[in-house]
Amino acid sequence: MPVDTGRVAGRRELHMSTLNELRREVNQVGQVKHRLLGNWTLGQILAHVAISFRIAVDGAPFRPPWWLRLIAPLLKNRMLQRPMRSGFKLPSNMEATFIPKPEVTTAEGLAELERQLSRFEQTPQLAPHSVFGPFTRDEWTQFLLRHAEMHLSFVIPESG
Repeated sequence: MPVDTGRVAGRRELHMSTLNELRREVNQVGQVKHRLLGNWTLGQILAHVAISFRIAVDGAPFRPPWWLRLIAPLLKNRMLQRPMRSGFKLPSNMEATFIPKPEVTTAEGLAELERQLSRFEQTPQLAPHSVFGPFTRDEWTQFLLRHAEMHLSFVIPESG
């Protein structure tokens, strides 16, 4: 039975301001024993975060409904500055794009995330966000960090 990720207690509180902080966090959790509070493996989480960086560079392979794009300006600052909510259910036609296969290993997820982070840093002109439209590089960075924080909050490093 899948976990209702919108109701999970005990998640970590994370806040990252830079891509290097994200790198340190994922390398740290990738090297220690951990437990997961959600439905995905650490490899899936890392690969999913990598997909979001790839979309910032290449653009999204879909167009959201007009009504979502209409209300997006009202939500933009919140999405960039506050923690993202968990429990969002992707439309079924988007699952193949955004949900990595369960067999993705932590090492594969780490490698793909580093590859996409590097592409993001080296690409002079990023794609517009599919919902919010044009983002500056800093806005993209903050949006992607909020997204990564939310997913990584389900990874609990175990001490000892």
